Amino acid sequence: MTPALGLDLGASGIRAYLSGAIDSPAQITRGAKESSREQETINLIEQAFQEMGKPSAEAACLGMSGYAYLDVEPSNIADKIHELFEAKTVVITSDMVTSHFAHFGQDVGTVVVVGTGTLCFSIGPDSHRPIDGLGAGLGDYGSGYWIGHQAMRESVREKELTGSSEVLKLIEAEFGPSDRWPMKFASHQFSTFQIAQLSKICAQLAASGDPLAIKIATEAGRLAAESAIAASKSTGVSDVAFGGGVLGEENPVARASFEETIAAAGLTSTAMINAPGQGALAIAENLDLARVSFLRDSALIFESTK
Repeated sequence: MTPALGLDLGASGIRAYLSGAIDSPAQITRGAKESSREQETINLIEQAFQEMGKPSAEAACLGMSGYAYLDVEPSNIADKIHELFEAKTVVITSDMVTSHFAHFGQDVGTVVVVGTGTLCFSIGPDSHRPIDGLGAGLGDYGSGYWIGHQAMRESVREKELTGSSEVLKLIEAEFGPSDRWPMKFASHQFSTFQIAQLSKICAQLAASGDPLAIKIATEAGRLAAESAIAASKSTGVSDVAFGGGVLGEENPVARASFEETIAAAGLTSTAMINAPGQGALAIAENLDLARVSFLRDSALIFESTK
């Protein structure tokens, strides 16, 4: 039996890591629908189980985006992980926690992960502070979704005011004529993940010098940095780790904006080496660490022992 399993569930899908596995993590790129998040999450876990060759594990940890506010019963998901993987202990927590552990382990610091959505979590000597991670409706500032949505809105506006928009041309190649977008938004035909994928178009155009794309990417980096700065000041830490595609090397404009804003606030920033799912795996491998007690004390954990 494999010692531990780490699972990372975000808006873009699920990633699974096994102790000692030399292959790349199993990955299902299909976001869980928020309208049926619990069942969709279970479906994704089942797919990952099949993809991995139906392994068993002694312990498992799932870091889930939206853990604190989505209509999900953690015990049902924990029971499914136990049923499939035979794990005696299953930890369900926020991807904020697993992301932080992926980089800092037991140490203090602030982590910011900006992908489809945005999360920021800081742990100091005496306190902790989450910022954002609220989903596209209320938060996810600077995220892939935020960029994609801004690109749609502002490129339509740019064409209305000036008669042309390079950003709009490329988005229409993906989503069809923009005069059909109002109907598609009203009927929920655009998924969060689809809109977030447009951030890649914006990143490419920003790198090549398009003024509108540069404006959007720069603002995205600044917004993500503002979350990190506020969280760090609240907990009294100065080290910031960042990850996610929006702040990756493939988006140099947003990344530079983020790093410059962090530096101007007197903080230091470092790119994450480990993925959030690897943080989940590390927690599953070390259930006796102080961090697990911290999770239990802060009511961010569900544990199933059957």
